[in-house]
Amino acid sequence: MDDGFEEFGGAVDPGKHTIAFRHAIELGTFREQPVEKSLTFSQPATGELIVTGRFEGHEVSARLHRMNLESFALVSRGFHWMQETPGNR
Repeated sequence: MDDGFEEFGGAVDPGKHTIAFRHAIELGTFREQPVEKSLTFSQPATGELIVTGRFEGHEVSARLHRMNLESFALVSRGFHWMQETPGNR
């Protein structure tokens, strides 16, 4: 890992339970062969998602849980450019 990042576009196919990623570099007249990858997902319970597959030569697995949006400070407190006191104290 080198702390770099790449940008991928994606499409979800709920019928096949897949997430398809596509990455292509286009700089001026240079066009790289598009890279396409796919992960599978399952939804064992409401508000839970499991994503698995191979990505960049590594086996990946992620378990995601839906969170209440009100639990995020930006949503519950709102956004303020200036604050008299920090919100995290």
